[in-house]
Amino acid sequence: MNVFGRMVKMTVALSALMVSLMNGTVYAANITELIASGDAVYYQQPESYRSAANSYFERVPNSVIMLFKQNGGSIHYTDSVLVGQQDVNGIYTFDSKQISLKTTSNNNSWDEVQKAPVHEMGHFIYHTTQPMFTDQMKADINKLYNERKSFDKRCYNEDETFAALYSDYIKFDYRSGARPMPSPEYRVFAQAEMLCEQMLTYAV
Repeated sequence: MNVFGRMVKMTVALSALMVSLMNGTVYAANITELIASGDAVYYQQPESYRSAANSYFERVPNSVIMLFKQNGGSIHYTDSVLVGQQDVNGIYTFDSKQISLKTTSNNNSWDEVQKAPVHEMGHFIYHTTQPMFTDQMKADINKLYNERKSFDKRCYNEDETFAALYSDYIKFDYRSGARPMPSPEYRVFAQAEMLCEQMLTYAV
């Protein structure tokens, strides 16, 4: 698996990490900045759809978006079925760093429209930072997976668990303290975001 940028050992304590994220992180990314194809499909959607698609996405730290772009990442919109399944609203392709999002679905809800871009960005974060996970981070995501796999159909492996719960982490704005984190293990998402910031800083 490729690791982008320089390998940087994360030694930041969780408390210092959270202060940094809350006080020094820039947000307000827009999906339109990343669309490489399918922009006509995207703009054919009503304003309510476009607003919903961006509502959670704009909470993703700008450092994550910049790293995604720096490594050739892009978003592609389509109104066609993805991987032959009507209920799939997005896919992330590791090799190309491409996020494909579908604008129509038999069971699209606003929550799915809002979470799909963030879920797929969660896959990018996981695949990019997982080789640099500390033992604690590995233990955290493993515990989250094992706790949820029996009742949360989204969590059928650690990769999907990270992406699914990252979208929840963004949706409920746990980072800001707007709501208490469901468990200490949710710190893995803030720590992975910090790794993205470090990789961007030290990219060669």
